Amino acid sequence: MVYMALMSAMNADSSQQSFLFMLCFGLGTIPLLFLFSFLGNFSRSFKISFSKWIPVLYFLLGIWFILRGANLDIPYLSPLIHIDGAINCA
Repeated sequence: MVYMALMSAMNADSSQQSFLFMLCFGLGTIPLLFLFSFLGNFSRSFKISFSKWIPVLYFLLGIWFILRGANLDIPYLSPLIHIDGAINCA
């Protein structure tokens, strides 16, 4: 998940947005890390069932990155990126 967050941060418009993205990612993972560290001692079946969903989450993130790179002009999913000198097919 960290590598996916790093790729998302590299996809940001500026270094400040990349920094803020990684900062929010780090702050967002702190509560989950504490939760998993305490639940790990009590519920091993929760960890096993959660680990079954990780490949599905990776697959969905991969599809999302492919759609973002496809430049399809879908708001929030695949925004249109204007590149100087590129041919506009629309």
